[in-house]
Amino acid sequence: MRGWSGPPASRSGCRPTCLRRSSSSSGAPRSVAWYVGPSTSSSTAERLVGAGGDLLVPVPVHAERRRRRGYDQAELIATAAAQTLRLPISPLLERVRATTAQFDLDRRSRATNVTGAFALRPGGPRGPAPLGGRWIVLVDDVVTTGATLSACAAPLLDAGAVGVSAVTVARER
Repeated sequence: MRGWSGPPASRSGCRPTCLRRSSSSSGAPRSVAWYVGPSTSSSTAERLVGAGGDLLVPVPVHAERRRRRGYDQAELIATAAAQTLRLPISPLLERVRATTAQFDLDRRSRATNVTGAFALRPGGPRGPAPLGGRWIVLVDDVVTTGATLSACAAPLLDAGAVGVSAVTVARER
């Protein structure tokens, strides 16, 4: 799996909560994703095209976490990036079980934590190779060890994707 990410996130700085809605100058709610999505896509567009990526797939949060937050940060970033890149976006994956937040775990625990946590969303493409011929680009906010991205890539590759790349807004040191 190939991947690209933005600058390192500081330990005291960017966590998923950095993507909460903020107010624009007019007072209207505005998602930070609408600022980082296009900048992420413009800085990686040539690399994604070179990698053959043709479908953006956000890394999903668990349904309960999404209800608590009111949004899925990777989906917001992917939506903004898709508009700039003019690539389709599809929520092909679901998180089938809740996991502990990765930033609280060491390297070995992170891989164990997300193993088997992702599957193709019910009602998505079906058949012997439903993603045959597609090059998927996973979109997430932060990458640390890559365990989450690897866990997401597994069901996509099993479904016949020819390749999986990833793009993130930040990486942890």
